[in-house]
Amino acid sequence: LIQIDGRLLLIGVVLLGLCSCADSRREQPVVLDGRIDLSDWNFDTDGIVELKGSWRFAWDVFVEPLPGDVIRQRIKQTIEVPAGIWHTQPHPDKPGEFLPGQGHGTYLLEVLLPTMVSGQELALSGRNQGGAVRWFVLDASDAEILATGSQGKPAEQFDDAIHVQFRPLIDFRPEQANRILLLAHMSNHDWARGGIWLTPHLATEDQLRR
Repeated sequence: LIQIDGRLLLIGVVLLGLCSCADSRREQPVVLDGRIDLSDWNFDTDGIVELKGSWRFAWDVFVEPLPGDVIRQRIKQTIEVPAGIWHTQPHPDKPGEFLPGQGHGTYLLEVLLPTMVSGQELALSGRNQGGAVRWFVLDASDAEILATGSQGKPAEQFDDAIHVQFRPLIDFRPEQANRILLLAHMSNHDWARGGIWLTPHLATEDQLRR
């Protein structure tokens, strides 16, 4: 506000602020049955992707890296990310029962990338989760490991696990891999509620660092 000739004049800052709200962010795809299609997504203009929805999930096992078609045959159960806390999930081997809050398992997500990102530096933000996690970024065609990252040390037994709370950033270059797998080995022996608490993010490395 500026006072001129005894009158208050409202400066156009307010109008400029209203105009800046006109742009709306593009609605992003969601994960369905362990897959998300980002083939027409432009990270530079469309922004960061929240990897939320129904991931594939296997309880009580750390499934090792395998090609996409093979590993999906090994991991058939699904779980919601985020908020698919383990003790709310039906037990795959015990009808009528739920999973315990403590234990270990494997999360799987297949991502179809746009061709324009070939050779571009991308990154996965694992964020703070309800347990120790080891992340793998794989080429879906041959299970080549493109990158790994850890939040502590997941393990089958309490004495072998190390639970560390921090937000990892895992950089990788897809090169010619337009179909990648995000594989997560996760264990929880410390908290009452295990599972992926917060949605992981995928974007360019520069976007996530900012």
